[in-house]
Amino acid sequence: MNKSIILIFCFLSTYFVMISSCSDKLNQPGFPGFRCNLNGSEYIADTAYYHRSLGTAIYAYTGPTARFKFYLLTTSSGKNADSIGTYNLDTINNRAYYTDGVTTYQAISGTLTISQYYNDSLGVINGSFNMTARVPGSSGNTIGISDGYFNSIPKH
Repeated sequence: MNKSIILIFCFLSTYFVMISSCSDKLNQPGFPGFRCNLNGSEYIADTAYYHRSLGTAIYAYTGPTARFKFYLLTTSSGKNADSIGTYNLDTINNRAYYTDGVTTYQAISGTLTISQYYNDSLGVINGSFNMTARVPGSSGNTIGISDGYFNSIPKH
């Protein structure tokens, strides 16, 4: 009976260590997915992908609703935004949006950095972002989005 108790204890200990290490990885850049700090709360997308053609578009979903949309059109030198680099988010060339399902916010400042494009068979993209956003056309309250990253986001 002592062997059974020891085996059960070992199994449960291993299980809890595995679960805690998986949840820790969600909070670390490098873990596949799309994550950010949204007004002080963690946001992790269920699904994310990107499209690349004369610029780059990145989408992140929770349920059926696209919560984040990034449209990178041009670099500061006027080139197409389809390469590695840091892009300033604005309301004209490089736009970003967040919706909570009811209200849509547009970035008024911030940056998005594309750190890697993998043009192999995987076709994934990696990068990071931070922004301040508010309801378009308003001067109301802003929301802060920080510590954002996307890793191994597939091409659509």
